[in-house]
Amino acid sequence: MTRLTLSTMLRRRAYSAARFERLVAHTAFGSCETHTSGMTLEVRLTKPAAA
Repeated sequence: MTRLTLSTMLRRRAYSAARFERLVAHTAFGSCETHTSGMTLEVRLTKPAAA
């Protein structure tokens, strides 16, 4: 059951690193740093410093 769920539903809806970067580019954060390891996607959002 777990394999079926991962292979059909969750994997298709998961964000890739490139897709996450495009999404963040349209927010107040403006940029992010992504790291992938296996199935893990770590995202660090950075917001520009206030002037």
